[in-house]
Amino acid sequence: MSRRGKGANHVWTIEEDEKLVESMVELKRSGNWDGEGGSGLKKNYQKELERILQDKLPGHGLKEKPHIESRYKLLKKQYYAIYDVRSNGELSGFGWDDDKKCVTASTDSHPDCSFMKNKPFPYYDQLSLIWSKDRATGINAETPIDVVKDLEREENVNQEDEELDEDGVHIIPPTTKSQSEGKKPERKRRRSTDGLILSLERMTDALTSHMDKSNEQMDLMSVEKQKAAMKLVRDPELLDYFFTLQDDAQKETLLLELLAGN
Repeated sequence: MSRRGKGANHVWTIEEDEKLVESMVELKRSGNWDGEGGSGLKKNYQKELERILQDKLPGHGLKEKPHIESRYKLLKKQYYAIYDVRSNGELSGFGWDDDKKCVTASTDSHPDCSFMKNKPFPYYDQLSLIWSKDRATGINAETPIDVVKDLEREENVNQEDEELDEDGVHIIPPTTKSQSEGKKPERKRRRSTDGLILSLERMTDALTSHMDKSNEQMDLMSVEKQKAAMKLVRDPELLDYFFTLQDDAQKETLLLELLAGN
């Protein structure tokens, strides 16, 4: 039975996700639905996916808006996040288990991010056919902390949306809540923000440590390295460029320019 709420509150089943991804790949491989620059799918893909899914999943009632469009965007965001985790794993403390198709993270380095550890994302390889070109060219790139933020936000949304009754039907949360109930999401958001701040601090510390170990000839003070590291982790393209530099003098020049605001 399809677990379905009203409009955008549709709760997707595993079967529906599988068929959606399968249909997206079919469109991509057809060569007739390439997006701009060969990445993603071109405009009006939603209508074509709706038509295909009506045949693959009769009776599920999946519409181009809001169901298919919103799920497409979510899968894209999740794929981007995991791509960035895999690209920056050594720095951020995250990794990827290719057998289980899930993100891994050290509990010691990221105790506040246990929500994403070992959470399967089985569609990564299929979606690479559609979006890998975007990430390889840096389109919509995110910093490691943005990755954590996106995945944590999605986890919170799923926990709130996937409240089901005994028949497996999605329950729409009431529109009005008591004052005490209204405070709970605020506390949850505050805890979430605290965890992100800690994660950013840890990643900055890790990059600063990297500078200390691999660039002992640098004349920068520790506090200056910390400031430069803070700027680097917020700019994924610049961070990638930093790690391509083999010469310590070039690295120091880049860091000095960062500190100078260039």
